[in-house]
Amino acid sequence: MNPNYDSIDPLDGRYFEAEIAGFLSERSRIACQAKVEAALAKALAEFGVCSPEIAHEIEAASQQVTAEAVAEAENTTRHDVKALVNVIKANLSAEAQPYVHFGATSYDIVATALSLQLRAAANELVIPRLVELEKTLLGLTDKYAETIQIGRTHGQHAVPITFGFAMAEYVSRLGQNILALKALSAELRGKFSGAVGAYNALSLFVDDPQKFEQTVLGYLDIKPADYSSQIIPAENYVRLIDELAISAGIMANQRAQPIPAEWRTAAE
Repeated sequence: MNPNYDSIDPLDGRYFEAEIAGFLSERSRIACQAKVEAALAKALAEFGVCSPEIAHEIEAASQQVTAEAVAEAENTTRHDVKALVNVIKANLSAEAQPYVHFGATSYDIVATALSLQLRAAANELVIPRLVELEKTLLGLTDKYAETIQIGRTHGQHAVPITFGFAMAEYVSRLGQNILALKALSAELRGKFSGAVGAYNALSLFVDDPQKFEQTVLGYLDIKPADYSSQIIPAENYVRLIDELAISAGIMANQRAQPIPAEWRTAAE
């Protein structure tokens, strides 16, 4: 079997879209994890643990990581993050190798990368598409502001409304939904607090491990979780996913609206 690291879903054979894969595939996940490893190296240099030259070398090697190479390494390591680390180290000098993943636990990398991946997907993929949809609905609202159609209540015919009036509902709902997605994606958090979230390993090497965490995450433009253990609490992920479900509900509800007579005539 030839694995496809751009896959997102078992239904990719029918519905695959390359733009979505660029944000949500295995390949994008590994790229985000490598980005966190590079941010760690830069923070190590800033705190004097390694030299800026070593940090630059690690950053360059992190940018060369491929999903194929990590999968191949995982056949030996049986551990996904160790495989990533080994792939980065393979392109480094002996002097730089010890500083890859220095002071980190696996989920400092994995959890932070997941937040980066979802934030990018929300802001660079989902929200722009919803904005384009809202623009279309705004155009329909204006164009059909005076186009009469029957209103409905309890599924039955009621007093007249206009099609533009019906579309205005979805402009409002979708606009609120877009604002909520922006706010919720901004609330996604990272971590660099160690295996139990108590900064134990880092405290051996830096005087202020919380400041170190802020520095690592600052390179990624993401804030630390208020609390973390091995993982980041799931609530912010769930809130974002719930709002995405609301997006789908609004669109599904909008599709149930009646089509103006002139559209039906044109289609016929």
